[in-house]
Amino acid sequence: MKYKIVVCMSGWILVGAVEDEHEQSIVFSRAATIRRWGTTKGIGELSIGPTPETVYDLIDERTVIERRGILYSFEARGWEKIG
Repeated sequence: MKYKIVVCMSGWILVGAVEDEHEQSIVFSRAATIRRWGTTKGIGELSIGPTPETVYDLIDERTVIERRGILYSFEARGWEKIG
């Protein structure tokens, strides 16, 4: 399963397993809000998984994120243990 990290205009940063992608939204089958990156070189480090200092909070089994609220997103590996 493919995982993505999305940075939203509201300041929220989410990570999740991509269930489906539409023109107007991304649907995560499992998602979490990243509360603390826990990185030393920026958010890009999270593309290979959380660090031991990363803090995240589970959201729900299925989360829909509207694309109009996303600043950018990138694929991520190593997040299989969320949810």
